[in-house]
Amino acid sequence: MVSKRKLLDHYRKNLNARNLRPHHFVDVQQEQSELEEIADPELRMLLVICHSQLKKEEQLAFMLKLISGFGIREVANALLVSQEAVKKRLGRAQKFIQTEQLKFEWPDANQIDRRGQMVHTVLYLLFNDGF
Repeated sequence: MVSKRKLLDHYRKNLNARNLRPHHFVDVQQEQSELEEIADPELRMLLVICHSQLKKEEQLAFMLKLISGFGIREVANALLVSQEAVKKRLGRAQKFIQTEQLKFEWPDANQIDRRGQMVHTVLYLLFNDGF
């Protein structure tokens, strides 16, 4: 929840700063450096892991397994699917990562919003399991 709030505060701060500046004076490099200022390491890791070439279902299972330390059963309960389905999703994700040799790097500015939505979903699922 803390990570989610930090991300939202960061977006609000940047949104307000962009609205106050004239559009023809916006510095693209400055905006990119502002996005890289996210200090929370867990939030940064979630944004990096949420790779755009993976399917959404595979991203969710992969992130829940990798970041939260959930077992197969906990991931299946969080996603409301069978344990076999989670095993297959994780297997497909691992195979895809290996065959495509995906590199997990800091996303471009245009990908932050989409990845942020996926991170929000993962944080929500983590909260539900903890609750």
